[in-house]
Amino acid sequence: MRERLETWVECYRFNRQTVCLLLSVGFDPGAACIERIHATFNLYTLALAGALDVSHEWLDWWAHECRCGENPMEAGNAQEMRKIATIDDLIWVIELTA
Repeated sequence: MRERLETWVECYRFNRQTVCLLLSVGFDPGAACIERIHATFNLYTLALAGALDVSHEWLDWWAHECRCGENPMEAGNAQEMRKIATIDDLIWVIELTA
């Protein structure tokens, strides 16, 4: 699971960098090419969640809210919460709440 999540995070970071570059040269945030980058990543996220047999909601949250660890947030269950800052933390919360 870890290796597949690492590849997914690399894709997230590459896409984010690509979108930033497109915006810096004058593309509108709603430009079709930028929307397609986001849509493709969202499809990748759904496919990965299915392949790993995990909820896509954790992956969506990790990518969009936590920005893959750049903005760590607390998660867990009623018994245990912790800051989710690394892929290992993400795996922990996925397994804890499965």
